Amino acid sequence: MKIGIVTAEFNEKYTSQLEEGGVSALLERGFKKEDIIFRKVPGAFELPLVAKHLINEHKVSGVLCYGVVIRGETDHYDYVCAAAQQGCLQVSLETMKPAAFGVLTVNNHEQIVDRLGGKKGHKGKDVANGLVDTLEALDERR
Repeated sequence: MKIGIVTAEFNEKYTSQLEEGGVSALLERGFKKEDIIFRKVPGAFELPLVAKHLINEHKVSGVLCYGVVIRGETDHYDYVCAAAQQGCLQVSLETMKPAAFGVLTVNNHEQIVDRLGGKKGHKGKDVANGLVDTLEALDERR
């Protein structure tokens, strides 16, 4: 079984930590590094397209989609967050393979730190564990 990980390069200081947490969780759940296909995209908006490509063309069983979007002064934040979330959902429903939404949508840097091993746990790991749990519910790992 292969798993895809698509990581946004925008806010790479944080997205790389999400990815590292995801890999760690997958390895703890019995996956091997060679069974993980990695891709980078410019930002969160591009995550669903590459997730669908990995499912359709590389036959991965599921994809972890990692990004960080920090609220700014304009409405751009709302559009990017909604498009990334809706896109991941659409990929999952169209392909019947999970495209796990691992995008931190935050107001400030403190909220990022809280979600990368701080008070709120590590969302990179949490999303990876959720993906594996979903695969098990779909009988992909049984």
